[in-house]
Amino acid sequence: MSIERRLFKAKDLVLDRATDTLTIPIGGGFASKTLTFTKITDIAYIIAINVLGSSPKIGNINVPQINIEDNTIGLTIYAGTGTTLTVEALALG
Repeated sequence: MSIERRLFKAKDLVLDRATDTLTIPIGGGFASKTLTFTKITDIAYIIAINVLGSSPKIGNINVPQINIEDNTIGLTIYAGTGTTLTVEALALG
């Protein structure tokens, strides 16, 4: 495994936000979602991943896997079956 080192200048970085809604399927317990950032072409840092809301209200939400490629991230989210979530990600690129 190799480690890629990228140097960024602060003036070249742009903050972008991506949001989307997903529903955990009945009998599933998890769902995958791809979020695309429109203002950046290459993600340097993921600042935060937030769950803005859920229906029904729940407190136990887990995001154990995040994959990054160019200006998209793929998330696997675990929550209660049948829950609808609104997910937000903030990234610098």
